[in-house]
Amino acid sequence: MAQLKIVQMHKCFETLSSELRLKILESLLERPMHVEELADKTGSERSTVSHSLKVLKDCSYVQSEKSGKERIYSLTPGVLKGIKDRGEAHVFKFVDEHFQNYCNCECKRV
Repeated sequence: MAQLKIVQMHKCFETLSSELRLKILESLLERPMHVEELADKTGSERSTVSHSLKVLKDCSYVQSEKSGKERIYSLTPGVLKGIKDRGEAHVFKFVDEHFQNYCNCECKRV
């Protein structure tokens, strides 16, 4: 059972390992947006943003709602529930604290 949980966590962190996906999540903290807005905000191509949104949606980080011919993307209620008052999800706070305390901008993996 523990092995299955580790595999599931690995997939979760794999989803969050993309800089673009993190930028999308950060953008959606502000308000729901459509693909074109997210592409402009992240400085990425629309097709790349669409692909990342599919991955985020498959993992239930985001949801979409059809509005005319467009889909409007927003954070899922579960993700919103995990967000603190300052707008940071618990996992992002943990990673930031780890980075500040242990990596100190000297990551050996870069």
